[in-house]
Amino acid sequence: MPVRDPETRRVIGVLDITGGPQAATPQAQMLVDATARAVESELLIARLRARHEVPVRRQSRRKRVDTATLQVLGRSRAALELRADDGATAVEFGRRHAEILLLLRLSPAGLSAERLAELVYGEGADAATLRPEIVRLRRTLRKATTRIDLASRPYRLVGDLTTDAHGVLGLLDRGAHRVALAAYRGEVLPGSESPGVIAFRNTVRTALREALLAEASPDTLLAYADTEEGAFDRETLMLLLDVLPARSPRRAGVLARIDRLDAT
Repeated sequence: MPVRDPETRRVIGVLDITGGPQAATPQAQMLVDATARAVESELLIARLRARHEVPVRRQSRRKRVDTATLQVLGRSRAALELRADDGATAVEFGRRHAEILLLLRLSPAGLSAERLAELVYGEGADAATLRPEIVRLRRTLRKATTRIDLASRPYRLVGDLTTDAHGVLGLLDRGAHRVALAAYRGEVLPGSESPGVIAFRNTVRTALREALLAEASPDTLLAYADTEEGAFDRETLMLLLDVLPARSPRRAGVLARIDRLDAT
């Protein structure tokens, strides 16, 4: 059974059970598959913890970068994380530049100046307001890395850029709900009033919530109920009452929270 990199999906190892026909049972195959998925999940959790500890600093020199990830979850100022063989660095961006980078990542084919201005500033925005920001953003990117650049007509990203929000969506698609919840450090660029960012923020938040309500385990639902977004979600708490065993000591806490919500 192949073990894949949880982000790139490249094969990084293989798990095998050696033996005759007696060893190749359906139960053994399920065990190997579950073990491979567990290894991938733990690898991703370790990476997420390591990334959270990466200090944000200006990159003083160019280096070969293997991955470029825009960190937007729970951050008012995004950080572009650049990972290479010799370690990781992060370059911080202000809110406006973070909005532009994210919106261009969401539109691989590119956006006209007029459309990008609407997504950043709102309907009727003047494209001329956007151009100075693009110039400054392009200059900052070129100082940080040769991997990512901005092209014009239409405005689009050149290079391979992902985001931590897309990482969460990918985990949900693979059914890794516990890992997805651990990777979700908060809303996309909280505080941003950009219409395009608000729409994507709602997409990620809704996708996470609906996936957890549909398929998550009781432990994962309890973890979600302890987050800022899940703490006042009555539907989540009611679902917990349905999935927790009748004699679970955790039911009392859930019932008390529902009573508090109903009282308010």
